[in-house]
Amino acid sequence: MILGAVHEVMTAMATRLSLSIAPFETVRDHVEGVPDLVFRWNSPWKASPDRKLRARARYVADEDGFGRSTVEFVNVDGLRVESSPIRAPVWVEDYQRSARTLSWFTGSCVVFSPYAVRRIGFIGEPQFICVSREDGSLQLDEAPEPDYPDPV
Repeated sequence: MILGAVHEVMTAMATRLSLSIAPFETVRDHVEGVPDLVFRWNSPWKASPDRKLRARARYVADEDGFGRSTVEFVNVDGLRVESSPIRAPVWVEDYQRSARTLSWFTGSCVVFSPYAVRRIGFIGEPQFICVSREDGSLQLDEAPEPDYPDPV
C-alpha cells in the first residue's frame, strides 16, 4: 500500500521532469519480490542500574502508515521478552527521538515515551513497562503507578 503510493508519486515526478521511469520500475519489481519487507529500527541497549537487565526500543513501520514500538528486555542469561506494540510515528528521526526517552525507572522498570514527534514534542503519556524473573523465565510485570508529588 505505501510502496504503491510512493511509486506513483515518484513516477509522476519523473515524468514531469522528463526522466526515465525505468529505474523506478526496476526498484519496485525488486522490492515487491522480497517477502515480508518491512522497515525496522532498534535503539541501542540500555543497561539497568544493577546491570542484570538490558532494554531497548524497537520500531517497525506498518502498512497502515503508522509505526509500532515495543520495548525488548534481555537478562544476563539471554532470556528475552517484548512488550505489546504501542502506536508510534513512522519517521526514523522520531524513532531516535523517542528512543532517547527510554530510561530505567527502577531496577526492573523502564519509562518510555513512544510518540515523540519533531517540532511538536511528546504526545501521550509515558509508558511504564516492567519485567520480573520467575520460574526461570523473564516475564512482563504490572508496572507500578508512578509516585508523582501532589501539585501545589
